[in-house]
Amino acid sequence: DPVTVLAVFQALGVKVDLFSMVFGESVMNDAVAIVLSRTMLSFKYAEINAVNIALAGVLFLKIFIGSTLIGVLFGMLSSYVMKHAHMSHHEDALFKESVLVAAFAWASYYVAEAYELSGIVAILFCGIVMAKYTRDNLSEQAQTLTSRTFKVVALLSETFVFVYLGMAAFAFPIWDHIGWATVAVALFACFVGRTHIYLFSYITNFCFRSGPDPAMPPITTTYMHVMYFSGLRGGVAFAISAVGFQNMDFPENGDSMVVMQTTLVIALFTIFFMGGTITDLARYTGVLERDNPTIAPKHKTLVQDSMFGKIDKLTIRPFLTHHHKGVDAEVDFDYDSNDCRIAALTIQKSWRKKSSPASRKKVAPLLASKVKSTDVELGAPAASAAPAQLSTEDKVDQLRMQVPGASSDDLRKILATTGGDMAAALKIAKK
Repeated sequence: DPVTVLAVFQALGVKVDLFSMVFGESVMNDAVAIVLSRTMLSFKYAEINAVNIALAGVLFLKIFIGSTLIGVLFGMLSSYVMKHAHMSHHEDALFKESVLVAAFAWASYYVAEAYELSGIVAILFCGIVMAKYTRDNLSEQAQTLTSRTFKVVALLSETFVFVYLGMAAFAFPIWDHIGWATVAVALFACFVGRTHIYLFSYITNFCFRSGPDPAMPPITTTYMHVMYFSGLRGGVAFAISAVGFQNMDFPENGDSMVVMQTTLVIALFTIFFMGGTITDLARYTGVLERDNPTIAPKHKTLVQDSMFGKIDKLTIRPFLTHHHKGVDAEVDFDYDSNDCRIAALTIQKSWRKKSSPASRKKVAPLLASKVKSTDVELGAPAASAAPAQLSTEDKVDQLRMQVPGASSDDLRKILATTGGDMAAALKIAKK
C-alpha cells in the first residue's frame, strides 16, 4: 500500500512500466501479508515444530490459492453474464451495468470470507479478471462511469488511510513506553526483506525478459533500486496490528500493544522519510517520461507472446467477450489479414457504440455502400465484396449496421436459418 509513492509517481509522470511494477508488487505484497498474518496466528494454539510448520505452509497455500480461484471465477462469471445480457445495446441500462460490476466484486469478497479465506485477495484477482474481460462487454458510457466511480472510491479510501494513521498516533497509547529497540530491529528486518526485489527481478529477467527478442525489456538495476526504495508498509500492516490489538492476539506482557506501536512508527517513518524523498530519487535516477522523449521500440506484451496469450486469444477471450478474430486488431496482434478491412470494421464497431440508434439507422445504407466501394478501390478481390463470400462475423457486422437494435447472437441464428443469405436474413431481422 505505498499510497504516497504512487501519488507522487502519478504527479511526476514516472514511466508507465515502473509505475505498474511498483503498484503490482505492493498490492501482491499486501495480499500475501494478510494471508501470512492469518497463518502465523495459527501458531497461538499449536506447538512450533516441523509438522506444524508444514501444516502452516499448506494453510497459507490453501487460503491464497482458494481466494485467488474464487476471485478469478467471479471475474469470469461477470464477463460471461455481461456478454449475454447485451446491456451495452441499451442506453437505459447504463447504471445497471455499473451496479453489476460492483455486485460481482462484492460477491467474490463475501464468498471468500464465508469459506474463511481472504476476501481482499479474492476481490483483487476478481478486479484483474474483470479489467481484462468484463470491461470489453460494457458500453463506452458504462466503462467511463465505472472507471470514474472506482477512482473516487480509491481516493476516498486513500484519504481515510492517512486520516486513520494520523488519528491513531494520538487516539492509541502509541508513545507510552515504546520499545525503540524493537522498532529498530523491525525496521532493519523490513529493509532486509525488501531485497527480494533484486532476487525476483533477476529471475524475471532470466526467465521472461532475456534472449534476442524478449517480449518485454529487462528490468534495469535503476528500476530495482527505485522499487526497493518505494516499498512502504503503512495502512494494511497497521490495520492488521490494530485488529490484533483489539482481539488481544498476544496478551502476554502487552505484546499486542508493542506490535501496534512498532507498526505505526515504521509506517510513519516510511511515509515521511521515504515518501518525502521519492520525488528527488525519481528525478535523480531519470525514471520520468520526459527524461527520455524518444519513442521506444514497440514490444508485444508478455501475455500476447506467451502460451497463455495464444490460448487466451483463441479460446478464453472469444468465450467471455464479443471478440472476433481479425476485427479486434488490438487483440489479434499478429493476425494476418487485409489491414484496411480490419481498420474499417474496427471503426464501424467503435461508431456503433458511440452513436445513437436513430443515427445508425439513418446512415447505415450509405456506410455499407462506402465499405464495399472502398474494398474495390483498394484493389480487394471482387469476391471479398460479395456477401456470399463474407465470413459469418462480417455478415453479422453488416446486418448490425442495417438493424442496430438486433443482438449479434440473434443475427447469427438468423443467418444460420437462412443458410447465410444476407437478403433473407435482413428481411427476418427487420420484422
